[in-house]
Amino acid sequence: MTKDLKPAATDFFWGTAAPLLSSGGATEGALMGFPCLRMEGEFFATCDHRTGDLIIKLPQAGVQELIDLGVGQAFAPAGRVFS
Repeated sequence: MTKDLKPAATDFFWGTAAPLLSSGGATEGALMGFPCLRMEGEFFATCDHRTGDLIIKLPQAGVQELIDLGVGQAFAPAGRVFS
């Protein structure tokens, strides 16, 4: 997927990701059919293509800390929380 085809909601994410992609520190992949960032083949970040919300893979304790601070929520598409 080329940059000009990505929705405006994701522009900040992809602009921030650009240095990681160009340095070879990350590669673009897919997660459930949506573009994402991978490191050594493993998913670590994407954003909601509708809202631009950041979705990152964190240890459970990190997820819970962000939830407790009121600045994050568990990723639960279709009601199933990813772990």
